[in-house]
Amino acid sequence: MKWFKDLRYRVFYGLFLNKNYKVISRGERSTGCAWNFCPDYLDSKSIIYGAGVGRDITFERTLVDEFGASVVLIDPSPTGA
Repeated sequence: MKWFKDLRYRVFYGLFLNKNYKVISRGERSTGCAWNFCPDYLDSKSIIYGAGVGRDITFERTLVDEFGASVVLIDPSPTGA
């Protein structure tokens, strides 16, 4: 399974880095909820759906604060309550 994760990482970042896309990281690294993404087309018209958010919404909060995006949080588990 590790080889698959490594391949996914190389393909994903290879596409971004070879095309000179801006990639930033947001969220809380200490809880494992930091995500890397390309912010080029995020703005106040963006709608983001987050599923399985649990107790840490630092990433989603950043999308609202920095880009003015609308974020819909979905988590039917007891942790998400």
